[in-house]
Amino acid sequence: MRVKLITILIGVHTLVFSQTPDSVRSEADVQDKLSYFIKVVERLKEKANTPGLALAVVYDNRLILKKTWGYRNLVGKLPVTDSTLFEIGSLGKAFTGVLMAQLVEAGELSWQDKVIRHIPEFKLADDYATEHATVQDLLTHRVNLYEHYFMNYGPVFPMQELLGRLPHMSFKGSFRADFSYSNYMYAVAGILQERVTQKAWGSLIKTYIFERLGMTDTKTDFNDFMESRNRAISYNADGRQIIKHYNIESVAPAGCITSSINDMGKWLLVFTNGGNHNHKPFIAKEQFDYITSPLTIRYPEDKQAYGIGWNVALENGNIFHNGSTAGQRSRLTFNLEKGYGIVVLANQQSVISNAIDYYATEIFLNNKLEVLEEIDVIVEKGGQFSNLKQQIRSISNKDLLDRLTDLAGRYTHPAYGEIKISRPKEDQFDFKYYDFEGTVGHKEKMEFTAFLNFDIGPEEIDFAVKEENESIDTLIVKFPYSKPMEFVKHRGQ
Repeated sequence: MRVKLITILIGVHTLVFSQTPDSVRSEADVQDKLSYFIKVVERLKEKANTPGLALAVVYDNRLILKKTWGYRNLVGKLPVTDSTLFEIGSLGKAFTGVLMAQLVEAGELSWQDKVIRHIPEFKLADDYATEHATVQDLLTHRVNLYEHYFMNYGPVFPMQELLGRLPHMSFKGSFRADFSYSNYMYAVAGILQERVTQKAWGSLIKTYIFERLGMTDTKTDFNDFMESRNRAISYNADGRQIIKHYNIESVAPAGCITSSINDMGKWLLVFTNGGNHNHKPFIAKEQFDYITSPLTIRYPEDKQAYGIGWNVALENGNIFHNGSTAGQRSRLTFNLEKGYGIVVLANQQSVISNAIDYYATEIFLNNKLEVLEEIDVIVEKGGQFSNLKQQIRSISNKDLLDRLTDLAGRYTHPAYGEIKISRPKEDQFDFKYYDFEGTVGHKEKMEFTAFLNFDIGPEEIDFAVKEENESIDTLIVKFPYSKPMEFVKHRGQ
């Protein structure tokens, strides 16, 4: 008996002494990577002139870094804290996807349910798409609706009202023929979740996700964000020019969530741990595997696919998404095999979040500690276009000006809302689409370009004037990310 006891003790000591050096080296390796990574982040922040920054890193399935830099508001030099609220933009799509996965797991619906089963009045410009679009189609961007990006900064309307606008929104191509990113289909998914549960989308997200994970800072309501004293002010690429916060609650399930690095660190851990929270399933394994799998190809040349609210890199196994609002950027990446993840929040219109994510992958996954020299090349100081303003344009052709006597007025489209054209001078026309404002220049015949200024830079919108009986009643406007559409003149009071 004594011999056996000695053998066991020797075995234990052998185990301890044989593992301790490896353990020490492993921890030392993590600290080396972490120290180097922090230097890289600080160099990137300096080069991009980023006002404020927050990030969290998970390595070996444990949170090894949660850190903030700079200011949430340069006025008064108010610092970014662990609880500072940032606009996370399209990182919010994963929340809508997880909520849908939980409803599927609960038997409330299936991924292959047709949308019209739950929203009978759902109607698109394409009748076949209307009849056959499924829950999965909405969340994998396979419906093939144009992106209609400018509408994000156009009319603000209750989410349910989107259903009346959808029939007037153009398609990029045939149903399911291509990947076509759409905030509006995610909004429809949110409406569908409301119909199935008879509860508001914001309330569902709070109950099913925020409360269960202890995400006490995170908001879905724009007004709650605006009333917070600890919110990050948005800045342009120069890191100085303030950009206003835009209310995008019309497409809330696609990108109106605001959150802190404290809460996003908790969210990140759920994904690096395969859908588990505190060693218990937060997302059922079958559903977790489904939403993080490559369900549709996004960029064939880059070997990149899309799941439910996530991009899937087919070569290195990284699963990620960007978040973008006017003046704020975010990025979340995780790798299940490596137990690794990172989330970056920044209050600047720049590439800073993507650049940090790129270098984090190089350092933590590829063991490359020789990247500082590359930073000056990849990240330049912002402000390339932030201070540019469109010049005032005028029209000198007198005969043309005579034909444009009736141009000024208010024009409306059933989806995009309102365009206003005014004539402050005899030879000048002003064009206004919500916060896009500028002057009109002549191209040829009755075709024109509106040279617009916007918070994040200049834009150019082409349009044609449609005459009938010497009266101007219609503008045919070509917004980016859509087909040309008719705005009809409003002649009432």
